[in-house]
Amino acid sequence: MTIVRLALRGIRASLGRLILTTIAIVAGVGFVAGAFILADSLEGTFTDLFEEATSQIDAEIKVAELEFGQDTRTISDTLVDKVTALPQVGKASPSVRVDPEENFRPFTILDAEGNKIEPRGGPIISFSWDGSTDGGFLTLLDGAPPTTIDQVAIDSTYANAAGLAVGDQVPMVTPSGERTFELTAIVEPAVSAGAYYVFFDFTSAQTLFGKEGQVDSIDLQRADGVSTAEMITAVQTVLPPEATVLDRTAVIEDQSAGFDQIISIFRNLLLAFAGIALFVSLFIIYNTFAILVNQRLQQIGMLRAIGATRGQIRIGVVLEALIVGVSAANGARVGNMRPSVYLSFDHHLTQ
Repeated sequence: MTIVRLALRGIRASLGRLILTTIAIVAGVGFVAGAFILADSLEGTFTDLFEEATSQIDAEIKVAELEFGQDTRTISDTLVDKVTALPQVGKASPSVRVDPEENFRPFTILDAEGNKIEPRGGPIISFSWDGSTDGGFLTLLDGAPPTTIDQVAIDSTYANAAGLAVGDQVPMVTPSGERTFELTAIVEPAVSAGAYYVFFDFTSAQTLFGKEGQVDSIDLQRADGVSTAEMITAVQTVLPPEATVLDRTAVIEDQSAGFDQIISIFRNLLLAFAGIALFVSLFIIYNTFAILVNQRLQQIGMLRAIGATRGQIRIGVVLEALIVGVSAANGARVGNMRPSVYLSFDHHLTQ
């Protein structure tokens, strides 16, 4: 008990330095915990988003994995009619999109001075839209879905940034040059992730994206009384070698894989900064206690003179460090509860 009282008295005597040490520990631990909390919350948000976006489909036809030596693979849109004709298929919805690796911001709105209105750092995501909002990803806020090549729909964030309303003429820079579209609809995606969204009807998107006669994917709904497995078996009989069909679970895993890689990179980047913070914290803690021990040489000498052993002195210093460390770790844990609550709340808002 005497050693404990001495440790507590030592903490009181050097309270200022130890508070700063505690702050260093809280910063280091909080950085690591925050990195995992944020990355896991983002991963959960996108997983739930994909589950909601695919809630109305049972399977999806997509381009098969490239074989060795192949550069590209495409699916002919004639496959849509073949799939639709199968009695096991209730509905087949084709779609095309702009490959983000090929064009990061394919359809950029111009302001009155001809300057591009672009998101800060995020992409402009563009794909075909059949006007349906049953999947849960899009909510139609105003207007009607585009139906011709001169019509477009954009998300509310992009509309607000450009100061546009339904019925306005929208000049855009497209992959094939500048073009003007009529804004027919403003939509709200379940999550924007810092991106802007631009939508066209399927036939127009094929032309604008340079994918005439092609599809990137076909969403499938099974007919009444037919199981997903039965529908997939029937679809496989008409699939060309360049296409494959996945059930809903596989679709979610496939779509999540790309985002999981991005989130992993983001997590590792944060952990790298956290490692630097921990290293600095260790350096500060070591030097703080080295200074404190040197300042207490007279006190330690007196304790040795009255009978304290070297082990007892060492235990006292370690106990003091342990008290500071446990207090700081608890402070970091409590501090990270608030971000986790906010992230959880934001996670539910995106659903």
